[in-house]
Amino acid sequence: MEIYNRALSDDEISRIYHYSLGRLAQGKCEPEPQPEEGTLCFRKFNDLNGNGVWDGGEPALFGFTYNIYDSSGNLVTTFTTSQQDNCLRLPAGTYTVEE
Repeated sequence: MEIYNRALSDDEISRIYHYSLGRLAQGKCEPEPQPEEGTLCFRKFNDLNGNGVWDGGEPALFGFTYNIYDSSGNLVTTFTTSQQDNCLRLPAGTYTVEE
């Protein structure tokens, strides 16, 4: 265990947290990688002309509830659309959405 009673230089910080010359600096660890996230957005609308595209003048529909399942079939969350933000942040992965 190293104890410092001074501010570390940028080089010292880099050596502590990063690989040096292709080898992990002795006694040090790489920081835990952060999982990537994605955004899942919901848009339900009254398709007045039946073309499958949300055209200007076609009203958005709110109050619909969706279940989001992970790749193992476990319920991750339930989401209900509103007039506010209809997007949800999720860890990177494969999901099934059920209305």
